[in-house]
Amino acid sequence: MTDNKALPRPPQVTMAAWVTIVGSVFVVLGVWEVIANLRSLDTRESVEKMLSQSPMDGTGIGVEQWLTILHTVSLVAAGCATATAILGWHVLRRNRAARVALSVVAVPLFFTGLFAGAFLSSMVAVSAALLWTKPARDWFNGIAPPPPPSRSGAGVADRNAPTAPTGPSYPLPPPGGSPHPLPPPPGSQAPAPPPTYPLAPPPGWRPATTAPRPAFSTARPAELLQACLVTWVVAGLVLMGTAMVVLALALEPSLAKDIYDQDDAFADAGLTPTSLRSFFLALCSVLALWSLAAIVVAVFAFLGRNWARLLLVGSAVTAGLLCIVLAVGSPLLLLPALACGGSAFLLLRPQVHRWFTDRF
Repeated sequence: MTDNKALPRPPQVTMAAWVTIVGSVFVVLGVWEVIANLRSLDTRESVEKMLSQSPMDGTGIGVEQWLTILHTVSLVAAGCATATAILGWHVLRRNRAARVALSVVAVPLFFTGLFAGAFLSSMVAVSAALLWTKPARDWFNGIAPPPPPSRSGAGVADRNAPTAPTGPSYPLPPPGGSPHPLPPPPGSQAPAPPPTYPLAPPPGWRPATTAPRPAFSTARPAELLQACLVTWVVAGLVLMGTAMVVLALALEPSLAKDIYDQDDAFADAGLTPTSLRSFFLALCSVLALWSLAAIVVAVFAFLGRNWARLLLVGSAVTAGLLCIVLAVGSPLLLLPALACGGSAFLLLRPQVHRWFTDRF
């Protein structure tokens, strides 16, 4: 362990903390502007126009209800942004509890901030993930960083250092005496002649040469970051959409009946408005849990867990195939299918696979 003042702060922590602080302050300012203009005529007209268009026209949510939802979500975003700004300052002082609390609060800030400063709330969430990289973890744990390698490269000998001769290795002759040994005394047995050593290697002998393995690069591949960002954005949008549907069904119990009356296919399938509402709630719950699990698994994959990468590939392939099947009724589902396929392709790139396998 190293003293807090003597241990240098990694640049990842400094950048993440200041992005969190500055981004959270601007999120609070954006929320204040949204709340100040919430009851204006322009806001009402834009909300009425949005609710009159698809897919919001069939939800049955009124203007006042939507304004109430927006006001509540904005207050939650402001509270989360205030907390992340304070926690970001304590992160600079190497407070481990502040890092954990910041990672937890960044999740609701990411979703509620979509209504006021979506880009800034996303940057705060990414900054919270950077606090769990290996240099940041070592700094919070009080572990000094390893010394940087020399410029000449590892394993490269000095030019002025003497080099050992290359060639076959044979047992060295015993240390001899003078170059002109004296004859043995009379009556003593003559010593055996010294063994002869070949001056050249035997036929067919070749020195064993092995290609040096390339040094492991600690830099995270850009393809991994891109795949995690795609996963976080797509899963976040799905999670936000399912939350809005569940909230609409909870505020308007008659919404399921209105949807039931608009299409006769539900009655032909033997469904009732109550069973249709239960089906929507169950489907939204499954999608929300799936999206939340994908977000968490992507965080572990970003931190270098190979099992998380493989699990994320399986989730992306399954979600992509499901979207392709459902795209028969709604061609817009081809967009998330394309995003899932792109994420799986990036996670299976050779440089990403090599980075994960060379870590252990």
